[in-house]
Amino acid sequence: MIARRAVLLGLLIAVGLIAASGGNGAYARTAAPSGAGSSGHALSTPLNQANFKIVDPHGNVTVHSGSVSLAFGGIHTWEFLTVGYEIGFADGAQNLVPGRYDTTSNAQVFVSNDATCQASSGKGGFKIDQADYDSSGNLTASAVQFDFVCPDGTRFFGTIAYQIHNTTPTQGYYIFDQLGGATGFGNDSYLTYLSGAWLSNLNAPIVGMVPRPDGNGYWMVGSDGGVFASGDASFYGSTGSIRLNAPVVGMAATRDGGGYWFVASDGGIFAYGEARFYGSMGGKRLNRPIVGMAATFDGGGYWLVASDGGLFNFGNAGFYGSLGGSGVTDVAGISLGASQQAG
Repeated sequence: MIARRAVLLGLLIAVGLIAASGGNGAYARTAAPSGAGSSGHALSTPLNQANFKIVDPHGNVTVHSGSVSLAFGGIHTWEFLTVGYEIGFADGAQNLVPGRYDTTSNAQVFVSNDATCQASSGKGGFKIDQADYDSSGNLTASAVQFDFVCPDGTRFFGTIAYQIHNTTPTQGYYIFDQLGGATGFGNDSYLTYLSGAWLSNLNAPIVGMVPRPDGNGYWMVGSDGGVFASGDASFYGSTGSIRLNAPVVGMAATRDGGGYWFVASDGGIFAYGEARFYGSMGGKRLNRPIVGMAATFDGGGYWLVASDGGLFNFGNAGFYGSLGGSGVTDVAGISLGASQQAG
Protein backbone atom coordinates (compact mmCIF):
# COMPACT_ATOMS: atom_id res chain seq x y z
CA MET A 1 0.00 0.00 0.00
CA ILE A 2 1.27 3.43 -0.87
CA ALA A 3 1.53 5.81 2.07
CA ARG A 4 1.34 9.56 1.57
CA ARG A 5 3.68 11.69 3.58
CA ALA A 6 5.16 15.18 3.39
CA VAL A 7 8.77 14.70 2.36
CA LEU A 8 11.71 17.12 2.46
CA LEU A 9 9.47 20.12 2.36
CA GLY A 10 7.85 20.07 5.31
CA LEU A 11 10.91 22.25 5.55
CA LEU A 12 10.37 24.99 8.08
CA ILE A 13 11.81 28.22 6.78
CA ALA A 14 12.48 31.09 9.15
CA VAL A 15 11.62 33.99 6.90
CA GLY A 16 13.14 37.42 6.64
CA LEU A 17 11.53 39.76 4.15
CA ILE A 18 14.41 41.21 2.13
CA ALA A 19 12.61 43.01 -0.67
CA ALA A 20 9.14 44.20 -1.51
CA SER A 21 7.10 44.92 -4.58
CA GLY A 22 7.37 48.05 -6.65
CA GLY A 23 10.18 50.40 -7.56
CA ASN A 24 13.07 49.91 -9.93
CA GLY A 25 15.97 50.18 -7.55
CA ALA A 26 15.14 48.19 -4.44
CA TYR A 27 18.76 47.14 -4.06
CA ALA A 28 21.79 49.38 -3.89
CA ARG A 29 24.19 48.20 -6.54
CA THR A 30 27.20 49.03 -4.40
CA ALA A 31 26.82 46.23 -1.87
CA ALA A 32 26.64 42.48 -2.08
CA PRO A 33 23.10 41.13 -1.73
CA SER A 34 22.15 39.58 1.56
CA GLY A 35 22.29 35.82 1.97
CA ALA A 36 24.80 33.05 2.52
CA GLY A 37 28.35 34.30 2.40
CA SER A 38 27.49 37.80 1.14
CA SER A 39 30.15 39.31 3.43
CA GLY A 40 32.78 37.79 1.17
CA HIS A 41 34.02 35.29 3.75
CA ALA A 42 34.22 31.57 3.13
CA LEU A 43 30.91 29.76 3.21
CA SER A 44 30.09 27.79 6.30
CA THR A 45 29.08 24.31 5.27
CA PRO A 46 26.68 22.74 4.98
CA LEU A 47 24.44 25.32 3.34
CA ASN A 48 20.94 25.82 4.77
CA GLN A 49 19.22 28.52 2.80
CA ALA A 50 15.84 29.09 1.16
CA ASN A 51 15.49 31.84 -1.44
CA PHE A 52 12.26 32.39 -3.30
CA LYS A 53 9.86 34.90 -4.81
CA ILE A 54 6.10 35.15 -4.62
CA VAL A 55 4.32 36.96 -7.44
CA ASP A 56 0.64 37.62 -6.82
CA PRO A 57 -1.97 37.76 -9.59
CA HIS A 58 -1.54 41.55 -9.78
CA GLY A 59 2.20 41.28 -10.43
CA ASN A 60 3.31 42.36 -6.96
CA VAL A 61 6.56 40.65 -5.95
CA THR A 62 7.86 39.74 -2.51
CA VAL A 63 11.27 38.16 -1.96
CA HIS A 64 12.01 35.82 0.91
CA SER A 65 15.23 34.39 2.26
CA GLY A 66 15.69 32.33 5.39
CA SER A 67 17.32 29.40 7.12
CA VAL A 68 15.96 25.88 6.76
CA SER A 69 15.19 23.05 9.15
CA LEU A 70 13.63 19.69 8.41
CA ALA A 71 10.17 18.63 9.55
CA PHE A 72 7.57 16.15 8.36
CA GLY A 73 4.07 17.40 7.93
CA GLY A 74 2.80 20.91 7.37
CA ILE A 75 3.12 23.26 10.31
CA HIS A 76 1.53 26.55 9.33
CA THR A 77 2.13 29.60 11.49
CA TRP A 78 2.95 33.18 10.77
CA GLU A 79 6.28 32.80 12.56
CA PHE A 80 7.44 30.06 10.24
CA LEU A 81 6.78 29.90 6.56
CA THR A 82 6.36 26.34 5.39
CA VAL A 83 7.00 25.15 1.86
CA GLY A 84 5.64 21.66 1.42
CA TYR A 85 6.39 18.95 -1.09
CA GLU A 86 4.21 15.86 -0.90
CA ILE A 87 4.71 12.70 -2.91
CA GLY A 88 3.29 9.21 -2.67
CA PHE A 89 5.75 6.45 -1.84
CA ALA A 90 6.07 3.15 0.00
CA ASP A 91 7.34 3.45 3.56
CA GLY A 92 11.13 3.33 3.66
CA ALA A 93 11.57 4.18 -0.01
CA GLN A 94 13.93 6.99 -0.91
CA ASN A 95 12.03 8.85 -3.58
CA LEU A 96 14.02 12.06 -3.65
CA VAL A 97 16.51 11.23 -6.38
CA PRO A 98 18.95 13.75 -7.88
CA GLY A 99 17.97 14.58 -11.42
CA ARG A 100 14.29 13.88 -10.85
CA TYR A 101 11.79 16.49 -12.01
CA ASP A 102 8.35 15.90 -10.54
CA THR A 103 5.28 17.45 -12.15
CA THR A 104 2.78 14.80 -11.08
CA SER A 105 -0.39 15.48 -9.14
CA ASN A 106 1.46 14.31 -6.00
CA ALA A 107 3.70 17.38 -6.12
CA GLN A 108 2.46 20.45 -4.34
CA VAL A 109 3.73 23.61 -2.74
CA PHE A 110 2.05 25.31 0.18
CA VAL A 111 3.31 28.62 1.48
CA SER A 112 2.12 30.07 4.82
CA ASN A 113 -1.34 28.95 5.86
CA ASP A 114 -3.43 30.33 3.03
CA ALA A 115 -2.04 29.04 -0.25
CA THR A 116 -1.62 25.57 -1.68
CA CYS A 117 -0.70 24.74 -5.26
CA GLN A 118 -0.68 21.28 -6.76
CA ALA A 119 0.65 20.25 -10.12
CA SER A 120 -2.81 18.89 -10.90
CA SER A 121 -4.57 22.17 -10.15
CA GLY A 122 -1.90 24.63 -11.13
CA LYS A 123 1.27 24.08 -13.07
CA GLY A 124 4.90 23.57 -12.16
CA GLY A 125 7.00 21.13 -10.22
CA PHE A 126 10.23 20.37 -8.38
CA LYS A 127 13.71 19.62 -9.69
CA ILE A 128 15.91 17.68 -7.27
CA ASP A 129 19.64 18.43 -7.46
CA GLN A 130 20.89 16.75 -4.27
CA ALA A 131 19.45 14.11 -1.93
CA ASP A 132 21.35 12.11 0.70
CA TYR A 133 20.15 9.61 3.30
CA ASP A 134 21.61 7.96 6.39
CA SER A 135 21.74 4.21 6.96
CA SER A 136 18.20 4.30 8.36
CA GLY A 137 16.82 5.98 5.27
CA ASN A 138 16.39 9.39 6.87
CA LEU A 139 16.92 12.39 4.65
CA THR A 140 20.14 14.19 5.64
CA ALA A 141 20.66 16.65 2.77
CA SER A 142 18.64 17.93 -0.16
CA ALA A 143 18.62 20.64 -2.78
CA VAL A 144 15.41 21.40 -4.62
CA GLN A 145 14.33 24.02 -7.15
CA PHE A 146 10.62 24.68 -7.43
CA ASP A 147 8.30 26.75 -9.59
CA PHE A 148 4.51 26.60 -9.24
CA VAL A 149 1.64 28.69 -10.54
CA CYS A 150 -1.55 28.42 -8.50
CA PRO A 151 -5.04 28.40 -10.01
CA ASP A 152 -5.51 32.03 -8.93
CA GLY A 153 -2.33 33.03 -10.81
CA THR A 154 -0.05 33.33 -7.78
CA ARG A 155 3.44 32.06 -8.61
CA PHE A 156 5.95 30.63 -6.13
CA PHE A 157 9.46 29.92 -7.36
CA GLY A 158 12.91 29.55 -5.87
CA THR A 159 15.32 27.15 -4.20
CA ILE A 160 15.63 25.30 -0.91
CA ALA A 161 18.98 23.99 0.30
CA TYR A 162 19.05 21.70 3.33
CA GLN A 163 22.48 20.63 4.60
CA ILE A 164 23.99 20.66 1.10
CA HIS A 165 27.66 20.69 0.12
CA ASN A 166 29.35 21.73 -3.07
CA THR A 167 30.28 18.24 -4.18
CA THR A 168 31.20 19.04 -7.81
CA PRO A 169 32.81 22.51 -7.82
CA THR A 170 34.94 21.92 -10.92
CA GLN A 171 32.49 19.96 -13.05
CA GLY A 172 29.99 21.03 -15.67
CA TYR A 173 28.88 24.56 -16.38
CA TYR A 174 26.21 27.12 -15.54
CA ILE A 175 23.92 28.90 -17.96
CA PHE A 176 22.63 32.25 -16.70
CA ASP A 177 19.83 34.49 -17.90
CA GLN A 178 19.34 38.25 -18.05
CA LEU A 179 17.37 38.21 -14.79
CA GLY A 180 20.25 36.70 -12.84
CA GLY A 181 19.03 33.13 -12.69
CA ALA A 182 21.64 30.37 -13.09
CA THR A 183 21.10 26.71 -13.95
CA GLY A 184 23.80 24.08 -13.51
CA PHE A 185 24.54 21.22 -15.91
CA GLY A 186 26.87 18.32 -15.19
CA ASN A 187 27.14 19.37 -11.56
CA ASP A 188 24.94 19.53 -8.46
CA SER A 189 23.82 23.12 -9.21
CA TYR A 190 25.28 24.32 -5.89
CA LEU A 191 25.67 27.95 -7.02
CA THR A 192 21.98 28.05 -7.90
CA TYR A 193 21.16 27.85 -4.19
CA LEU A 194 23.12 30.93 -3.15
CA SER A 195 21.29 34.23 -2.93
CA GLY A 196 22.07 36.22 -6.04
CA ALA A 197 21.02 38.79 -8.59
CA TRP A 198 17.72 37.06 -9.34
CA LEU A 199 16.48 38.11 -5.89
CA SER A 200 17.04 41.77 -6.70
CA ASN A 201 14.95 44.23 -8.64
CA LEU A 202 17.44 44.76 -11.44
CA ASN A 203 18.06 48.11 -13.09
CA ALA A 204 19.71 46.46 -16.09
CA PRO A 205 20.00 42.93 -17.53
CA ILE A 206 22.77 40.58 -16.42
CA VAL A 207 25.45 40.20 -19.09
CA GLY A 208 28.26 38.29 -17.32
CA MET A 209 28.90 35.62 -14.70
CA VAL A 210 32.25 34.46 -13.30
CA PRO A 211 32.56 31.72 -10.64
CA ARG A 212 35.06 31.93 -7.80
CA PRO A 213 38.11 29.65 -8.28
CA ASP A 214 36.95 27.40 -5.41
CA GLY A 215 33.48 27.03 -6.95
CA ASN A 216 31.74 28.26 -3.78
CA GLY A 217 30.63 31.64 -5.08
CA TYR A 218 30.29 33.82 -8.15
CA TRP A 219 29.91 37.33 -9.48
CA MET A 220 27.33 38.63 -11.90
CA VAL A 221 27.48 41.97 -13.67
CA GLY A 222 24.68 43.92 -15.30
CA SER A 223 24.93 46.03 -18.43
CA ASP A 224 25.00 49.08 -16.15
CA GLY A 225 28.05 47.71 -14.31
CA GLY A 226 26.13 46.73 -11.20
CA VAL A 227 27.93 43.80 -9.54
CA PHE A 228 26.32 41.07 -7.47
CA ALA A 229 28.61 38.94 -5.29
CA SER A 230 27.27 35.61 -4.02
CA GLY A 231 28.64 32.90 -1.76
CA ASP A 232 32.30 33.48 -0.87
CA ALA A 233 32.79 35.99 -3.70
CA SER A 234 33.67 39.42 -2.29
CA PHE A 235 32.23 42.67 -3.57
CA TYR A 236 35.01 45.06 -4.65
CA GLY A 237 33.06 47.78 -6.42
CA SER A 238 30.82 48.55 -9.36
CA THR A 239 29.58 51.27 -11.68
CA GLY A 240 25.94 50.65 -10.81
CA SER A 241 25.44 54.28 -9.75
CA ILE A 242 27.60 55.84 -12.49
CA ARG A 243 26.42 56.93 -15.93
CA LEU A 244 28.38 54.92 -18.49
CA ASN A 245 29.30 55.96 -22.01
CA ALA A 246 28.49 52.46 -23.23
CA PRO A 247 26.93 49.31 -21.71
CA VAL A 248 29.01 46.63 -20.01
CA VAL A 249 29.31 43.47 -22.12
CA GLY A 250 31.69 41.12 -20.29
CA MET A 251 33.55 40.26 -17.10
CA ALA A 252 36.68 38.41 -15.93
CA ALA A 253 38.20 37.67 -12.51
CA THR A 254 41.72 37.31 -11.15
CA ARG A 255 43.22 33.88 -10.58
CA ASP A 256 42.59 33.83 -6.82
CA GLY A 257 39.28 35.68 -6.92
CA GLY A 258 40.72 38.78 -5.29
CA GLY A 259 39.40 41.14 -7.94
CA TYR A 260 37.61 41.47 -11.25
CA TRP A 261 37.40 43.49 -14.43
CA PHE A 262 34.52 44.28 -16.70
CA VAL A 263 34.50 45.84 -20.13
CA ALA A 264 32.03 48.10 -21.93
CA SER A 265 31.17 47.93 -25.61
CA ASP A 266 33.33 51.02 -26.29
CA GLY A 267 36.37 49.20 -24.86
CA GLY A 268 36.35 50.97 -21.51
CA ILE A 269 37.83 48.81 -18.72
CA PHE A 270 36.84 48.91 -15.04
CA ALA A 271 39.16 47.20 -12.54
CA TYR A 272 38.34 46.42 -8.90
CA GLY A 273 40.03 44.71 -5.97
CA GLU A 274 43.47 43.37 -6.86
CA ALA A 275 42.66 43.44 -10.57
CA ARG A 276 45.02 45.98 -12.19
CA PHE A 277 44.25 48.33 -15.03
CA TYR A 278 46.57 47.70 -18.00
CA GLY A 279 44.90 49.87 -20.59
CA SER A 280 41.69 50.06 -22.60
CA MET A 281 40.14 51.09 -25.87
CA GLY A 282 37.90 53.64 -24.19
CA GLY A 283 37.93 56.93 -26.10
CA LYS A 284 39.47 55.31 -29.18
CA ARG A 285 37.77 54.73 -32.50
CA LEU A 286 36.56 51.17 -33.00
CA ASN A 287 35.35 49.63 -36.22
CA ARG A 288 32.97 47.42 -34.26
CA PRO A 289 31.88 47.29 -30.62
CA ILE A 290 33.70 45.18 -28.03
CA VAL A 291 31.73 42.04 -27.17
CA GLY A 292 33.88 40.25 -24.59
CA MET A 293 37.10 39.95 -22.61
CA ALA A 294 39.34 37.33 -21.03
CA ALA A 295 42.17 37.67 -18.51
CA THR A 296 45.50 35.86 -18.54
CA PHE A 297 45.84 33.06 -16.03
CA ASP A 298 48.15 35.06 -13.74
CA GLY A 299 46.03 38.20 -13.99
CA GLY A 300 48.84 40.17 -15.57
CA GLY A 301 46.84 41.21 -18.61
CA TYR A 302 43.72 40.76 -20.65
CA TRP A 303 42.35 40.58 -24.17
CA LEU A 304 39.35 42.38 -25.63
CA VAL A 305 37.57 41.21 -28.75
CA ALA A 306 35.24 43.14 -31.04
CA SER A 307 32.30 41.81 -33.04
CA ASP A 308 34.43 41.86 -36.22
CA GLY A 309 37.07 39.68 -34.55
CA GLY A 310 39.45 42.54 -33.87
CA LEU A 311 41.71 41.66 -30.94
CA PHE A 312 43.22 44.09 -28.43
CA ASN A 313 45.78 42.88 -25.89
CA PHE A 314 47.01 44.59 -22.74
CA GLY A 315 49.55 43.83 -20.02
CA ASN A 316 51.20 40.44 -20.49
CA ALA A 317 48.44 39.18 -22.79
CA GLY A 318 50.15 38.19 -26.04
CA PHE A 319 48.86 38.89 -29.53
CA TYR A 320 48.54 35.72 -31.59
CA GLY A 321 46.34 36.97 -34.39
CA SER A 322 42.75 38.01 -34.91
CA LEU A 323 39.81 37.96 -37.31
CA GLY A 324 39.92 41.71 -37.83
CA GLY A 325 39.63 42.56 -41.53
CA SER A 326 38.32 39.10 -42.43
CA GLY A 327 34.80 40.33 -43.05
CA VAL A 328 33.11 38.59 -40.12
CA THR A 329 30.71 40.67 -38.04
CA ASP A 330 29.19 38.14 -35.67
CA VAL A 331 31.94 37.37 -33.15
CA ALA A 332 30.32 36.91 -29.72
CA GLY A 333 33.23 36.63 -27.29
CA ILE A 334 36.61 35.19 -26.38
CA SER A 335 37.70 32.17 -24.33
CA LEU A 336 41.11 31.06 -23.09
CA GLY A 337 42.96 28.06 -24.46
CA ALA A 338 43.38 25.02 -22.21
CA SER A 339 47.03 25.81 -21.40
CA GLN A 340 46.07 29.30 -20.26
CA GLN A 341 43.28 27.98 -18.07
CA ALA A 342 45.51 25.38 -16.48
CA GLY A 343 48.36 27.80 -15.95
